[in-house]
Amino acid sequence: MSSVKESGRRGGYSRLLREGFSGITRVVRDTHRAVADRTFATLALAPVVAGPARAVEKLHSSITGGVYAAVESIGSGVLSVAEELEQQWFADAAARMPIAWRSPLNAVFGDHLTASDNMLAIPMQLYFDGAELPTDANALRARIAQPSARICVLMHGLGCSDQSFEATASGVDLGAELTREFGAVSLYLRYNSGLAVGENARRLAALLESLVHAWPTPLPEIILLGHSMGGLLAHRAIANAPSDARWPQMTRMLVTLGSPHGGSPLARHGDGLQRALDFFAMSAPIGRIGAARSVGIKNLRGESAVAPQPTWPQIETRLLGAHLGDSATHPLARIFGDGLVPISSATTLGLHTPPRSAVLPGVGHLGLMNDPRAWAQVRDWVNELVPAWGTGDDAGG
Repeated sequence: MSSVKESGRRGGYSRLLREGFSGITRVVRDTHRAVADRTFATLALAPVVAGPARAVEKLHSSITGGVYAAVESIGSGVLSVAEELEQQWFADAAARMPIAWRSPLNAVFGDHLTASDNMLAIPMQLYFDGAELPTDANALRARIAQPSARICVLMHGLGCSDQSFEATASGVDLGAELTREFGAVSLYLRYNSGLAVGENARRLAALLESLVHAWPTPLPEIILLGHSMGGLLAHRAIANAPSDARWPQMTRMLVTLGSPHGGSPLARHGDGLQRALDFFAMSAPIGRIGAARSVGIKNLRGESAVAPQPTWPQIETRLLGAHLGDSATHPLARIFGDGLVPISSATTLGLHTPPRSAVLPGVGHLGLMNDPRAWAQVRDWVNELVPAWGTGDDAGG
């Protein structure tokens, strides 16, 4: 399988705590220095106290420098020991962290977790019936007793997981409905949403290529259904696929649910706050905390969210947006959309002629994953693939 196995990874909870402790210690130290420097610079302007102030500044810098160095050294040393103990006694503890906790952690720090080879980083994998699906042909046949020529791949968004598609008390599992209605085999993607959209798109393309080569039935047909960031990486994977790739040739439709094709205002506001903090010496160290957020989050600003237009004419594209109010024409509905993604961002693709789209009223961003009305719209779009997808009766392999 294309995903990175976790057995060779290091660290986990203790490594992340050690790196976080060192980072916070440096932020506190640098903030302290910025305040002290401003204070001593002001005192240096007064001739009467300038001399004593310089002497106090040297003493102050010497003492505080030693204190912060000792704190960081002792704290990092203790947590380094804890990391070794964790590696020896609880090597799989991080891998056993519930995915509902691990996914948000990856959303915020996923690029760092991958770069540091931390076992908390989530590898990209496909799941079927709640378990990892191999892309080796023999193992795949053993896992799927009755393979269909129809495949639906569902991709979650930032900070979510494959389990986010599960039915709720008032909602539906879109994958289960696609299986029931059209006889499709529904596969759920799990991935590290803190990585760059382009990197996840590259990994998705490699995974789908392996899947179609190993699939038991000849010439399978694929529908890609992505929520939020999941729609972005699917669109990017299609747009960047080489002409000899097999999986785009098998793909019939891409459906995105609340995907910020034009970027997310919340991500842009975060960038604005970051620049404001960096502008002032005393707040710049605090700004480094915000700067530590993942590149996946930063990609949602807009310029990295929009991919080139796909060049696969047989792939139908459908975009579903939502808003929290009753009327899509209300100014607040246009501005805030589903709470995270404006209607215009979810239902258009840059300056290109927009594909067919729809907007649901009274639905929040996460609600799009399970709302029965979202399923009704998806079902109507898939029905447009008649005769190939019009009924599940002839889907067997």
